[in-house]
Amino acid sequence: MSLHNPQHTVAELYIQEGILFCIYQKKLLLNLSAAQWVVSQRLTLQMNRIMPVYCDISGIAKASKEVRDYMAIEGTTGIKALALVVSTPVSHAISEVFTLSSAPPIPTQTFCNRAEAIAFLQPFR
Repeated sequence: MSLHNPQHTVAELYIQEGILFCIYQKKLLLNLSAAQWVVSQRLTLQMNRIMPVYCDISGIAKASKEVRDYMAIEGTTGIKALALVVSTPVSHAISEVFTLSSAPPIPTQTFCNRAEAIAFLQPFR
């Protein structure tokens, strides 16, 4: 399922083998309303199931502290564990700030490799 808002594509969400995948689109300036919208769509897709989430944030070009704080608290609802996947210096910096300053209340790790991220999430399925 690809998620679109009136301005642009935000993310692709799908469930595969008990893991919810969220792949943010490239060059995304993630604002609070877009973040809230993605979380709402994710919760709808989960249908009240608590799941591990693989989240590729490589495409996010910018996310404010307000967005990071929202994603760390309200954005972790229904998530057992979170694997953040990065591939750019910007996405790595966003993940570091998110995990260190926003302190999400669930097991959260950052990865540069898809296979390692999925291996981290396997016990939480």
